Amino acid sequence: MRSMWQMWKNYMPDSQCDKIVKQALEIAPVQATTYGNVADLRRSKIRWIQRADADWDWLFRDIEYVCKRANTAFGFDINLFHEIQFTEYDAAYTGYYGWHEDLRWIPQSGSNSQRKLSFVLQLSDPSTYTGGDLEFQMNEQSPMPADLRIKGTTIVFPSFIKHRVVPVTSGTRYSLVTWYEGPPFK
Repeated sequence: MRSMWQMWKNYMPDSQCDKIVKQALEIAPVQATTYGNVADLRRSKIRWIQRADADWDWLFRDIEYVCKRANTAFGFDINLFHEIQFTEYDAAYTGYYGWHEDLRWIPQSGSNSQRKLSFVLQLSDPSTYTGGDLEFQMNEQSPMPADLRIKGTTIVFPSFIKHRVVPVTSGTRYSLVTWYEGPPFK
């Protein structure tokens, strides 16, 4: 593997980020959960953007392009992603997500697919909230949290990398997240 992450600062223009937020906030929110429903690991609201919704086709195509481009550094066998998670971390409930991986090492029963790449797009202007930094546990140099706070910045990384979102202490942080899947790692 040539790198542990691929990042593009200001990838998505501010106007597109604002459009995503406005449109996603029209979707009914649900309380976020975790694999195994681990207590106190996560506090956030999410909204699912479905592939079947034609209003979002452009976003699915864009994410597919970014993930396939990033995968040239990883060389994983990837083939699909299902939906996009619009995530809200709000200071009103001290939104956060503790240290976790996005990968289940043992695939679910009946599944022949496993998360391989994680995609995050920062949608909020960093001046509108405090806290909420996306942080990584890596042996090599991690991306700088300040770079990841830049509105429109996207990062793609292997789903087995541990990461977290520290508590939001004022304002609201919005992001998009999805996972590119492929056959289980061997």
